[in-house]
Amino acid sequence: MTTLIVYGSRHGTTAEIAERIKGILESKGISTEALPLDKVTDFNKYSFVIIGSAIHTFEWLPESQSFLHTNASQLLNIPTWAFSVGCPGGAPKRWDMTREEEETMIRGCIEKDIKIKDHALFYGRFFKSHFNLTWRLVWSVMGGKYGDFTKMDEVDAWAKKVADAILALNL
Repeated sequence: MTTLIVYGSRHGTTAEIAERIKGILESKGISTEALPLDKVTDFNKYSFVIIGSAIHTFEWLPESQSFLHTNASQLLNIPTWAFSVGCPGGAPKRWDMTREEEETMIRGCIEKDIKIKDHALFYGRFFKSHFNLTWRLVWSVMGGKYGDFTKMDEVDAWAKKVADAILALNL
C-alpha cells in the first residue's frame, strides 16, 4: 500500500504542503511518495493518490489541469483525494466568492475528469515578488493583501482525516 502525493507548485507552497501531508501519512504507517507532476508517469505501484495544485485566478495551474485530464483513465480505479492552495486569506473584501464557494467551484472542475473522495482548499502565500507590476497594481487597487496565510493546523487536520480513510480502505 503506497500512496502518491503529486502536485503542481509555482512558488513552493503547494510542494511544502504536499511534504507536510506526506509526513502525517507516514506517521500513521502509510508508505508515501511526494512528487511534482513532471516526475509521475505511471500509477501502477500506487494504491491511493492525493493530487494538489496551486490556484491562480480561481483555477488549478494549467499543467495540473492537463495532468489530471491526461491521467484520468489511470486514476479511475484508484481512490483519490485532492487539495488546492490559493490566496483566500488575502483576497479583497469586494470579491463576492467565499472560501466555501471557491472550494465547491474548484472541486467541480476537478470532478469533470475524476471522482475524488474529498477536496480541501488551503490558504497559501501571496507575495509581491510572485507577480508582475500590472497584477500588483490591480491587486492593490482592489484591496488585496500580501503575506503568508498558510494555516498548517488545517493541513494537518485534513491529512489526518485522509490517513484515517486510507487505513480504513486498506483493511
